[in-house]
Amino acid sequence: MHPTAISASFIAVPCHVSEEFKVQILSRFIRYRVAILCQTDETLVNVGQKLFFKVKAKKYKKTEVKRSVLCYMRRLGSLFVSFKEECRQLNGCSKVKVKDLVCRSNFPALIVAVSKYTDSESGMKASLKVSIYRLLKKLAKVIKSTYLD
Repeated sequence: MHPTAISASFIAVPCHVSEEFKVQILSRFIRYRVAILCQTDETLVNVGQKLFFKVKAKKYKKTEVKRSVLCYMRRLGSLFVSFKEECRQLNGCSKVKVKDLVCRSNFPALIVAVSKYTDSESGMKASLKVSIYRLLKKLAKVIKSTYLD
């Protein structure tokens, strides 16, 4: 049995998203832990939708839109899974949400999660760290605009 993507009509999205984003991005995730998180977490869906429409607006990047947004959302989701494990070990806190990635009190757990996520047997992956830095900046902007309005 091979994993397959599910239809966009069956996806229960926690917030209002456009049908185009739901069809082109959210329905393309294959069912596993990080993908389910990317489809169901309100903050990740908001970040993904903002990235989707920002990249989609660039005419010369039409072929990259779907692949890059899926990759960005998976990276944030994977980082969050690692972050959640670190928060559980450092603070004993299990009720962590994606928006807690940018909370100052959780910064030590974020540092450890980023270093674990970007380290490998062959050494540190510097370009992955830069990509995560940019994604965390975008996440902070989306959270700021969503929750401070």
